Amino acid sequence: KIIDAIKDLFGQESYHQGSLNKKRIADAIFSNPSKRLALNEIVHPATIAASKKWMSLQTTPYVLKEAALIFESGAEKHLDYVIGVSCSETERIARIMKRDNIDEVAAIARIKGQMNDEEKMKRCDFIIDNNEREFLTTQVIEIHEALLKRAESKIII
Repeated sequence: KIIDAIKDLFGQESYHQGSLNKKRIADAIFSNPSKRLALNEIVHPATIAASKKWMSLQTTPYVLKEAALIFESGAEKHLDYVIGVSCSETERIARIMKRDNIDEVAAIARIKGQMNDEEKMKRCDFIIDNNEREFLTTQVIEIHEALLKRAESKIII
């Protein structure tokens, strides 16, 4: 259903040899907010439902879900806590350019398609500073320990 809906929205070329044509989709959604919104309305309900199902099957003290659009998609309503990862916009741009092999204009367009980082971090329960000022491992261990402690307090015997 999702693949058919994406093909209806972006054309048959949105898939190439059975794989999502990420460049075509990215070019379309980062230059057209209505296309981005339409894609989100197709994808987010399905990913939220799949995540809820997967999480219900886990037996660990806690599970993590990674998503760039936690708040934009409404996924935070289905989570106990949200961990934000923060870094400077300059660094975010550089990392996106390197990861996606795109230019600065395209990287900025991707950032603009997301919630303002300051607002996003205000909504998070935990924040990891990924600006290379603090050790990531130390921050992750602190959050891990806090989540374990919170999970223990929810166990009913």
